[in-house]
Amino acid sequence: MTEVSSMLTERVQYVASSKENVLKWKDVLQKMHVGKLTHGGRKYAPPNYYETNVIFRNLKHKQAGKVRDAFEKTYLKCQDIQRDQFLLPFFLWQDRLTPNHSTEAIPMERLVEEVGYCMVDTRVGRN
Repeated sequence: MTEVSSMLTERVQYVASSKENVLKWKDVLQKMHVGKLTHGGRKYAPPNYYETNVIFRNLKHKQAGKVRDAFEKTYLKCQDIQRDQFLLPFFLWQDRLTPNHSTEAIPMERLVEEVGYCMVDTRVGRN
């Protein structure tokens, strides 16, 4: 919710052409979070926010199809909403793909130290 609000108030240029859809999405998320709307009887309560600079997927995992579906739903919803920051966590949660089960959010520093991931600063000259 913090990310949605920030996009609507502080970084409005990121959602300028989809503001109306973002407001509708925010309303749905708020209702699901407090239990006025549910999905399978569950309130919306994602365990983590994903700052996804890079995503690794295990295509042989038994849940790989569900992960693919969550990515596809996110991609398709991005036709209506310009940003995915508050979409991907929802679609992962919707299919019960949470860090406690089938996904894990790993700090970038851990990828660099343990996997040898090469991190390059790409924010120079950008907002």
